[in-house]
Amino acid sequence: MPPLVLLLAALHRTGCHHLSLSKLADEAVLTERGILPLLDRIEEMGGRLEVHPHLGCRLIQAPDRLVVEDLQARLLMLADKGGVPLVIGRCIRTLTETGSTNDVVRELARNGEPGGTVVFAEKQTSGRGRQGRSWCSPKGKGLWFSVLLRPRLGAQEVGRLTVMTGVAVARALEEASGLPLQLKWPNDVLCRRRKLCGILVETQWIANGGLDYAVVGVGINVNVEAADLPGDLRGKTTSLRIEAGREWHLPALVADVLWRMEKERRRMEGGLFGEILSEWASLDCTLGRQVRLREYGAEVRGLAAGMDPTGGLLIRTDDGRMMVAAAGEVVFEEAAKDC
Repeated sequence: MPPLVLLLAALHRTGCHHLSLSKLADEAVLTERGILPLLDRIEEMGGRLEVHPHLGCRLIQAPDRLVVEDLQARLLMLADKGGVPLVIGRCIRTLTETGSTNDVVRELARNGEPGGTVVFAEKQTSGRGRQGRSWCSPKGKGLWFSVLLRPRLGAQEVGRLTVMTGVAVARALEEASGLPLQLKWPNDVLCRRRKLCGILVETQWIANGGLDYAVVGVGINVNVEAADLPGDLRGKTTSLRIEAGREWHLPALVADVLWRMEKERRRMEGGLFGEILSEWASLDCTLGRQVRLREYGAEVRGLAAGMDPTGGLLIRTDDGRMMVAAAGEVVFEEAAKDC
């Protein structure tokens, strides 16, 4: 890891306590004189430091914007506890503005970028959701990012990526905020019946039918206000700020979400997808509901009966058949009481 990342990780770990310059130098694998320019760099990034001639240095305020080195330092702290090198987040890029982070990551994938690369944007001008819908991404008010993954999955198993990500995001935000969150199949995180986060997985296959790569796009409304939302989305969409009544520190949330995604990725690739399905079920507001499934222009009505091992939705249709939906849009036949 670069010395600046190691230095920031050490400062984050100490919290409100001072750390001697010699100890900081050891953490960053530099001399005491060598860390002084890095301390200046931290302040240029928006951090605030207190340097005491006898006690050493402490971080009073971390950068409040998404800075690559700060995000890597936060993840390094969490990964150290797990004792296993990170995949998701081992390479992070941040953009001020782009059309769609999914498109950026797709281009990186074509050029051989390794799995685990994450691209964030402060603003997306062409953010998109499922079925070609646009996604509102106001500047600096949410987490708009995409993750490149290269898992070994068959065509029938790709739905696992959406399930894995949904559980990871919901659990991370639930733990950070204490808000009541639910999951709606296939790709929505809800709070009090309104959409808080959307997930879009796009894939590329190679000639022999194997998966070349997957791009997992995530849009989380964090500090979005009602006035930021288009009129047709108000009442249907929400944010952490709207629900909790306060602003949120984006870098801290990023680390929580990416680390939880990494843990769920490990479970999935370690043969424990059944555990992830069980977590989804505990958050699911689709199970047991009368639904209409819209897929490729067709519509099916029935009872949402659960999920199969691939992440597909089981529906007992009105004529008594049991079908598995790999994709589509679910509409509830009656108003939900809890989501």
